[in-house]
Amino acid sequence: FKYPIADAASLRLPTDTSPLLTLEKCSITYDKKPKNVLDNVTLQLHLKSRVGIIGRNGRGKTTLLQALCYGESLGVVKIPHDPSSTLTIVKGQVWKHHNLRIGIVAQHQIDLLSNHLYETPLSYVQRIIATSVATQPYLAGYYKTDLEIRAHLGAFGLSGNLALQQIGSLSGGQKARLSFAIVCLCRPHLLFLDEPSNHLSMDSIESLITACQEFTGGVVIISHNRYLISRICNEVWLVDKNTVSVRKPLVTDEGNEKKKGGGGGRDSDSDGEGGSGLSPFDELLDECIQQILASA
Repeated sequence: FKYPIADAASLRLPTDTSPLLTLEKCSITYDKKPKNVLDNVTLQLHLKSRVGIIGRNGRGKTTLLQALCYGESLGVVKIPHDPSSTLTIVKGQVWKHHNLRIGIVAQHQIDLLSNHLYETPLSYVQRIIATSVATQPYLAGYYKTDLEIRAHLGAFGLSGNLALQQIGSLSGGQKARLSFAIVCLCRPHLLFLDEPSNHLSMDSIESLITACQEFTGGVVIISHNRYLISRICNEVWLVDKNTVSVRKPLVTDEGNEKKKGGGGGRDSDSDGEGGSGLSPFDELLDECIQQILASA
């Protein structure tokens, strides 16, 4: 994987940690639910964000991601792939930068490719660009020729003849890569990944990790893959009991992490306190996982 450079110039931000998306004291629900799925949610994202969302199944992780990606204001959240959804932000404040571009790799996206099995990755992307230029004119500027489209596909491991094969002949991992390539056509500032390691081999997961580490925009990941979160993220959003709590490693008075690490996985050469050998972020992640296991 090789993500395109996020177009930070279009945002005209004072710093790369200036907010791009904010939820403040928001409550999120579905019309048919007797109570809110999530209450009093206050979160903020910027270009340097590296967030792992964790929690038990059914506690609201994907609901939170949908509210972040598609919510523009209070009221019903319009989800493109699910127009019948009744997801609603019922109170609080939602703010997004007016030029913000979001890419979301959701679990349903590989399934959508089943409607295009006789197309090739090249022809499929050509059609997406042609039909999207009216609302996203910058796409025409990014991809003017077939060679530029093929270079984009090649950055996601779909180079050479793979770009010309029928989508139906691609493996699950190759279809996952195509989904990533399509999402990144817009050169997003924030990238949301919902269980991105599904269908990927270990080599592809390592490539995904490297791409996320090098990406110049913000990354938010929902995953049960502890290794993936440990290698990419430096902040945890724990979804549990209708709330979202933001967890970050402790820092010293000098502003440095208490122990070496912070999303560096198990590569840290610091023994840390108590000789655990874990980075501060790994210790924090383990604490959050233990809390999830305890809240059956």
